[in-house]
Amino acid sequence: MKSTTVSVAVALALASAQALTAEPAKSDDTLEEVIVTAQFREQNLQDTPIAITAVSGDLLEEKGLTNVTDLGLVIPNANIRQQGSFSGPTPQIGMRGVQTTDFIYTSDPGVGVYIDDVYQGSLTGSAMDLLDLERVEVLRGPQGTLFGKNSLGGAIRLLSKTPKGDNTGMIEATYGTSNRLDVKGSYDFALSDNLFMRITGVSKKIDGYGDVLDFTCQMKVNGTPQLAGTFPTLMPSDRQMHNDCKIAERGGGRSDAGRVMLRWLASDSTEIMLSGDYTSSDTDPSVDSKLTQHQATGLNAAYDLSTIQPRYGIRFTGNDRFLTGDPFKTYAYPVDPVGGKTYPPNWTTENWGGMAKLIQKFGDKMQLDVIAAYRKYEIDWMGDGDQMPIDLNHTYVLQTHDQTSVEARLSGAAFSDKLAWTAGAYYYDDKSHLGGYVTLPAFAIILPNFNQNDTFTTESKSAFLHGEYKLTEKFTVTGGLRYTDESKVYQFDHSPYLLVPTPLDYGSSHTDWKISLNYRFTDAVMMYAQAATGFRSDGAQPRPFTVGQQKEIVPAEELVSYEIGAKTDLFDRKLRLNLAAFFDDYDPRVVLSPGTQCNLVADPDPGPVYRGLNGGICPAGTPVGDSAFKTGSPWFAYASAPGSNRGVELEATASPIPALNISATVAWFDFKSDAPATLNGQPNNVYVDPSYRVQAEFSGSLGVEYRISTGSGSFTPRVDWFLQGSRSNGIAYLPQLPGSDNQVPGYGLVNARITYTANEGDWALALSAENLLDKFYWYQLAPYRSNNNAIGNPITDNRTGTPARGREVALTFRKNFN
Repeated sequence: MKSTTVSVAVALALASAQALTAEPAKSDDTLEEVIVTAQFREQNLQDTPIAITAVSGDLLEEKGLTNVTDLGLVIPNANIRQQGSFSGPTPQIGMRGVQTTDFIYTSDPGVGVYIDDVYQGSLTGSAMDLLDLERVEVLRGPQGTLFGKNSLGGAIRLLSKTPKGDNTGMIEATYGTSNRLDVKGSYDFALSDNLFMRITGVSKKIDGYGDVLDFTCQMKVNGTPQLAGTFPTLMPSDRQMHNDCKIAERGGGRSDAGRVMLRWLASDSTEIMLSGDYTSSDTDPSVDSKLTQHQATGLNAAYDLSTIQPRYGIRFTGNDRFLTGDPFKTYAYPVDPVGGKTYPPNWTTENWGGMAKLIQKFGDKMQLDVIAAYRKYEIDWMGDGDQMPIDLNHTYVLQTHDQTSVEARLSGAAFSDKLAWTAGAYYYDDKSHLGGYVTLPAFAIILPNFNQNDTFTTESKSAFLHGEYKLTEKFTVTGGLRYTDESKVYQFDHSPYLLVPTPLDYGSSHTDWKISLNYRFTDAVMMYAQAATGFRSDGAQPRPFTVGQQKEIVPAEELVSYEIGAKTDLFDRKLRLNLAAFFDDYDPRVVLSPGTQCNLVADPDPGPVYRGLNGGICPAGTPVGDSAFKTGSPWFAYASAPGSNRGVELEATASPIPALNISATVAWFDFKSDAPATLNGQPNNVYVDPSYRVQAEFSGSLGVEYRISTGSGSFTPRVDWFLQGSRSNGIAYLPQLPGSDNQVPGYGLVNARITYTANEGDWALALSAENLLDKFYWYQLAPYRSNNNAIGNPITDNRTGTPARGREVALTFRKNFN
C-alpha cells in the first residue's frame, strides 16, 4: 500500500502546485458551489474534508437513476445492486469492500441509509425510490462519529425538498416501452405567512421483462411432450391451442407513494417540520434463470427416485429438461404439485413513517435540532431456491419492522468562530419479525418443513461530540468521538423443526473516533488527511440447526480507515477534481465459515466448529464421532477474516465552455486478506486468495451534456456511460478460474436523454433511453463450478443467474407551475 499512497500523494501535490499559479476568477460559466450538510451544518462541498458524492435530484433524473440500487453506477467504489429472488426485495448495498446481503435481522447493514437524517434500520426496505429529492449525499468511508452504528462502509443520505411556500409545483408523465407509465407531481404552497406545505405523489408501473412458462405446455409446443411425462399443467386448454404457454411475468410491477411535509416558522428563532409518507408496491419477483441441472446426488436424488419419478414419470436430477435455454424465461412457479401448496407469486410492500423536527436557534451562535421519527414496513415475498415447477426449496417470507428514533443535536460556534462544534445524543429502538413457511421436501427425513416465527429487538443509545477548529485561516483540525451502547434480543422459533425456548440476549458497546487535518493552499485547492473508525453491530446465528448453535454470537465488525484527499477547483473554477486514497484496517471482518457440530443435537453446548470434514463425518473422540451415526449437524458458523481495503477515487466535473457540462468518476479497489491460507493443515475457508475480487477492481462513469439554445427554448442532449468491473463469485480461498467461470462479468452501460425546455421554463419534453445499446449483463451470477478445476469438482448444482433489463425507451412531459 505504501507505493500506492506515495504515488497518490505526489499526484495531489502536483495538482496543488498547478493551482497555486493562479487564483480562480468569478465567471458566469464557472461551476456552481455545491452545499452539503454532511457535518450537520451547511458547508461548501470543497471545504468539507470527507469523500462525498453529492448529486442533485434533477441530475439523478437526467442520468436515469430512480432508485437507491441505481446509485452504485455513479458512486465510486460502491457495490449496490438488486439481488436474486431468494433474497426478495432486499438489495445488496456495499461500499469500499464492506458488504451486506442477508435479509435476516441478525445481520445489520454495513452502509447506513438515511431519509432526512432518519436511519433506516434494516437492509430490507432500503431499496427506496428517489422521490422529490433536493439531493443525495453519499459519504464514503466510516462515519462512526456523526452517524453511528452500521455506517463503517459509508452513509447514503436522501435529502427531500422542503416546503418554501412559493406556490410552485409540477406534474410529470412518462410513457415508455414495456408499457411503462409513471405519473408524479408536487406542489409547494403557503397556508399562511409562516406555515408552508409541500405535497408529493407518484404512481409507477411497468411490465416485466422475464416470462414464466408452463412446463407441460411448453414441452408440447416444442414437440417433445414425452419430456413432461404426466406432470400437471397450469394452462387452460384454449391457450395451449394457440401455443401460448406464458403464465406470469418477472421483473415488473407497480408502486404508489405519497408524502406530505409541513413547515412552520413559529418565530425568527423557532422552526418546526412535520412529514408523513406512505408507499405501497406490488411487484413481480426478480428475473432468475436456471443455468445448470440438479446433480443426481444426496437427498435430492433420493427424493427424485422415491417421489417425483413414480408420480410423474420424469426426473429432475441429472437431467436438463427444466432448463429453458433463455435467461429471460423460466419454468419456476410458487406451486408445490406434490404437497399441494400454492404461494403468492408477487412481492407486496407497505412502508410508512412520520417525522417531526424542531430547529431552535439561540442567538447567532447556537442551534438545537431535535428529530423524532417512526417508521414501519410490512413485506411478503417468496424465494424460489430450485427454479423449477417442482418444489425443492420454497421460502415464503413475511417481514415486519417498526422503529422509533430520537436525535438531539446542539451546534454552535466559539472563539471568534474559529471553533464549530456539535454535541448530540441518539436513541433508537426497533422490533422486527420474520415469519412465513419454508419447504424442503427432499430433506423431510431429517429436516421437516417448518414455520418461521422469529422476533428481534434492538435498543441503541449513543452520545457524540464533533468539532472543527481553525488553527489558522488555512489550517483546520477536525475531531469527533461517539459512544454507543446496544442491547439485542433474538427469539428463535422454527416449529416443528426447532424451537429455542430461551431468548438470546446480546449486545455490546463501542467508542468511535475521528481526527482530520486539512490545509487550504489557495482558494482553489484544499487537502486533507484523516483517520476514522466505524463498527457494525453484533449479530447472531441466523440459521441454527441445534439449540446450542443458536447461542453463537457473531462479533461486531470494526474498521479503522486512513485517508488522504484533495478538493480542487481549477482553471478559474471550470474544472473540479476531487481525489481520495484510503487504506482500511478491517478487523474483525466477519464472514460465513461453514462447518459441522459434533456434539449431540440436544446438547446446549454445541462444542467447537469442525471445518473441512468430508461429508460432515465427525472425528473420533467427539460425542457424534463415537456414536453409530457419525454425521454431525451442519453449522453455518461465522469467523473473523481480517484484511485490508485500499483504493483510489477520483471525481471530476468540468464546464470548459458555456453550456457544456462534463462529469466523470474513476475508482480502483483492492482487498488483501490477513487470514492464514491454511489452518491445521487444511485450507482455511475464511482466507481470501489474491485473485478473488471482493468487489469490482475498477469502476467509473462519464456524463456529457450540452445545452443548445433556440429562439423558443433550448435542447439539451445528454449521454451517460457507466462502467462496472467484474466481481468474483467462486470460493474465496482458492485461485479463481480465468474467464467468466468464477466471476460476474463486468459491463458498460449507456443511458441517453434529450430534453427540450421552453424559454419560460414552464414545460419540458424529454426522450430518454436506459441501456441504450441493449447490453446484456448479470445483476447476480452463481459460479459455474464450485471451485477451481484442479480440485476436480463437478459442475455446480443448480447454478442460477439474475439478468438485468434490456433497452427501455420513454417519453416524458413535464409541466411546471411557477
